[in-house]
Amino acid sequence: MPVPLAPYPTPPVPFTPPAANGAQSQLVCSGCRNLLLYPAGATSVCCAVCNAVTAVPPPGISKYSRTELTEVQQ
Repeated sequence: MPVPLAPYPTPPVPFTPPAANGAQSQLVCSGCRNLLLYPAGATSVCCAVCNAVTAVPPPGISKYSRTELTEVQQ
């Protein structure tokens, strides 16, 4: 009796790099503190290391205000 063969796996989806105008930003993971890159417009990012989901702050919001940055640089 013939042995049925497993179907061939579907080929992987080819990598498509982001568009030239596809801006990226970065933030620190809330779980493991690794640096995460994310595309502009994302509202949250899932860490590939620890699987924690980190909320992306709204545009224009920074962890430090301009005066705190000036004090740190001096």
